[in-house]
Amino acid sequence: MFIPAVSYQLDTLSKTVPDYLETAPKYVQKWNKDLISSLDNAASLIPSVANFLFLFLIVVIISFYLIVDRHKIEREMYDLIPQKLHKSFKMIENIVNHTFASFIRVQLVFAIINGLLTWAVLRLFNVGFAASTSVISGILTTIPMVGPIFAIVPPVFISFTEDPFKAVIVFVILLLAQQIIFNIWGPKFIGKAFKIHPIVVLLSFIVGFKIAGVMGAIFAIPVISIIILVIRDLGHHFISPKE
Repeated sequence: MFIPAVSYQLDTLSKTVPDYLETAPKYVQKWNKDLISSLDNAASLIPSVANFLFLFLIVVIISFYLIVDRHKIEREMYDLIPQKLHKSFKMIENIVNHTFASFIRVQLVFAIINGLLTWAVLRLFNVGFAASTSVISGILTTIPMVGPIFAIVPPVFISFTEDPFKAVIVFVILLLAQQIIFNIWGPKFIGKAFKIHPIVVLLSFIVGFKIAGVMGAIFAIPVISIIILVIRDLGHHFISPKE
């Protein structure tokens, strides 16, 4: 029942969006000058967002080729490493694979939660296209760091076409809920998934952002987790035989 509803709503939504875009400026003109000024400031962020999306796309493409040619790359790596280090290298490889698998699972969990949250809020206020909009928001949530911000746009936009005041309420509820999910519960969940303390999660975000901007913040958790696990397991590997 859910999938046909989403398909129907997406088809209907694609036909009605042009009408929404035509009527939206009439509503925008009613907003005060401060809000318009804020939108102008937000527009200045577009180049930064575009740059991030470009870098993210590059990472996705590289990841795709790494997956496709994984075995070939693995063989070449083993050829470059002395035989006596193969066991340690295999251990590190397993840690890296497990860590990035956890990274993907975490993003999917966040996407499902945020998608269900969006659907519930839109249904609560009788906003149309709740199913299709929640799917779009869920997909956008999978974009690390900035995904939750982008995910708010579709439900707020759809709500705005029906009632600007309703859009404000939807925005506030989703924003507050996201603060709880991603800033309070999120670090604990990520810490459990990557086997690191929530404080380390928060510090990793900050340090990663300081070092390499948004991309640094995105991959800070997997990198820190890999470093910690490698040090721990290598320590056990070299210490245990002596004991």
